[in-house]
Amino acid sequence: MIRAALAGLKNNWKGWLTNRKIVVFESDDWGSIRMPSHESYQWLVKNGYPIAQRPQERYDALESADDLQDLFDVLTSFTDFSGRHPTFTFNTIMTNPDFAKIKAAGYTRYFGEPFTETYQKYAAHQKSFKTFQRGIKAGVFYPQYHGNEHINIARWMKQLQNEDSDSRKVFHLGMAGITAKQKPKLGNQILVAYDFDSEQQRQAQISSLVEGAKHFESLFGFRSKSFIAPVYTWHSSFEKELSKIGIKYLQGGKIQIQPQGANRRHFLGEKNIHGQSYLVRNVYFEPALHTRDIVGQTLDYIGSAFLMRKPVIISSHRFNYVGFIDKQNKKKGLCQLKRLLQAILKRWPDVEFMTSPELGELIEK
Repeated sequence: MIRAALAGLKNNWKGWLTNRKIVVFESDDWGSIRMPSHESYQWLVKNGYPIAQRPQERYDALESADDLQDLFDVLTSFTDFSGRHPTFTFNTIMTNPDFAKIKAAGYTRYFGEPFTETYQKYAAHQKSFKTFQRGIKAGVFYPQYHGNEHINIARWMKQLQNEDSDSRKVFHLGMAGITAKQKPKLGNQILVAYDFDSEQQRQAQISSLVEGAKHFESLFGFRSKSFIAPVYTWHSSFEKELSKIGIKYLQGGKIQIQPQGANRRHFLGEKNIHGQSYLVRNVYFEPALHTRDIVGQTLDYIGSAFLMRKPVIISSHRFNYVGFIDKQNKKKGLCQLKRLLQAILKRWPDVEFMTSPELGELIEK
């Protein structure tokens, strides 16, 4: 509890205040391909990759129809005092690599495919988008824009042209990069989509951002009002371009990792020169990463935020709730989520569930 109180002071001391008990769940990476299959996982372990020690890579996979349905069932079983279900702001990646086309081009050109097409390549996923849409209609899934791809295209393509690179060695599995054996703590650097080494790469990433936003609007029938950059990494110059495509709220943590520049610290409700507001996460609920009492710890952090008159923005990634690779991982994540929601509603019966854009709009008012 002392640790949570100290963290509360650090995370919540500055920014917008409210007496309302607001809870927002922000969940990243929906739609993106990660671990393609259990067989792929076994191949990586056999060949010495440190995948077993990294839950984000070990468990994460494209969401199956059953994964979405099981999360749907949990969320629809709870309501706040107004009768509203908890809503997951589903931060969605719009495209995945088309591995067959990239290989056919001799690893010299990048090709992508909509995540809805990727669904069709797996028997367990062919009804995923219908379940996704049911969740939207029921108000428990609310898609927002996470980027056109969760891949640093320039860096990945450069690695693929080297036959000895780890990226090339795992390409046949249908994976975009991998955590290097020599530097396991760095993770999979290919996933940092909006880091860049040149002006040419920056411009290409901006073009991709705009393209993905158009795809988002076409697919879901509305513009995304918020955006979260993969791995919390984006250049401030991107914000102007994001404002042009309707992005009003920038999700993230306290720290913005900025390519070719100093990292920046943000607070809840802070506005930039384009009139966009920053939504800063102040609670992290990632059951797949923890064996200790994650629910109790999370409740302490929530209590600390409420004590300081802050809304709660909970980061809870997709990998906690998918079981395509390991069913026990999903079982654990959903069980912990149920416990958390039960405890929140019991301890704070006046709690209100919201989406990220709804909180942004409330802050603006």
